Amino acid sequence: MKYKFMRNNSGNDILILNFLGWSTDEYFAETLTNNNADTLAIWDYRDMRFDYSILHCYKNIKIFAWSLGVFAAAYTFNGISDCICESIAVAGTKTPVSDTKGINTYIYDQTMNGLSKQSLQKFRIRMCGGRKSRDGFLNLFKNNDIETLRQELSNIKNMAYNYCNLDFQFTKVYLTENDKIFSFENQQKAWTNTKNKETVPSEHFNLALFQNIYSTL
Repeated sequence: MKYKFMRNNSGNDILILNFLGWSTDEYFAETLTNNNADTLAIWDYRDMRFDYSILHCYKNIKIFAWSLGVFAAAYTFNGISDCICESIAVAGTKTPVSDTKGINTYIYDQTMNGLSKQSLQKFRIRMCGGRKSRDGFLNLFKNNDIETLRQELSNIKNMAYNYCNLDFQFTKVYLTENDKIFSFENQQKAWTNTKNKETVPSEHFNLALFQNIYSTL
């Protein structure tokens, strides 16, 4: 994983771990702010190792996880969730490659194997809900290294198959009703046993929604 402090004030005892979605990086993370906490942006899941020593100087650790970042967060804190006081999952599941509880396996493989600059653009248009919606956020999508992104998808798939029964429990889950990446039906199935969940009329990428949730953590 790669990580970067977006806000790191001396004396702050609250840290938000921002597990980003695939094909985004710190440029997107800069748009999510919380005046009461430090923020650590986390992305690039080609290597899922995490440096837990980062957490030692904080009393309260919170998680905001979006898309494939939901699996990354659940994996990172599987079995050690006691150190997390609040955790939010948005538009993703703990089983990211699944015909019933994640992204359809065939679609995932097609995205990974056929990845190109053109198909990446199409993916971003789709996750934003259309070209008009996407155009306003073009400056946030700067992670365009095709081979790196393909390797990331490959590793996530392998990890997801090897760790398909993660016991980490998010304190709240947001299901995105108009999602064209993680279908709403599959999100519902994945979070059937989760009590604290909310359905929002949103596409997979919704900056206003993310900012609202993040600011109140």
